[in-house]
Amino acid sequence: MDLGRARALIIAVGCLAAGTGCASDGYLVVVRLSEEVPRADVYRIEVAIVSSCERQTASDVAGVVTRVDVTADGTVGELGAVAHGSYGLYARGISRACRIIAYGCVPIELEAGGEGALEVTMGPVSSPLCGGSETCTDSVCSPL
Repeated sequence: MDLGRARALIIAVGCLAAGTGCASDGYLVVVRLSEEVPRADVYRIEVAIVSSCERQTASDVAGVVTRVDVTADGTVGELGAVAHGSYGLYARGISRACRIIAYGCVPIELEAGGEGALEVTMGPVSSPLCGGSETCTDSVCSPL
């Protein structure tokens, strides 16, 4: 998958199911990049189900229920089973140089046995991913 050319990315075609299992087809998660995001700079995308979008920022994600990374080579994992209820669908795009360059979070409602598409659009931001005592290698921060 070429993250630099994609307008919409299907993140989890497998199971994001409300309840204890994935008896239904579950939910399809779609991440969109706004026109203002320099697509060629997006190297990795983090997608998470969070407790809510209220206190989320591009540089500080809290209340993570489950998360998955989409890498430049198109590797995608499943978000898995999540209890039914109200959550936030959080996504951020990260450059190879460990800059957060896109971010979005939308409230979602998951129903037991539910299915359908969940979409979040990432708008442009600019924030460092790594702290002062970390170094960056291919969009991942590591201790010095």
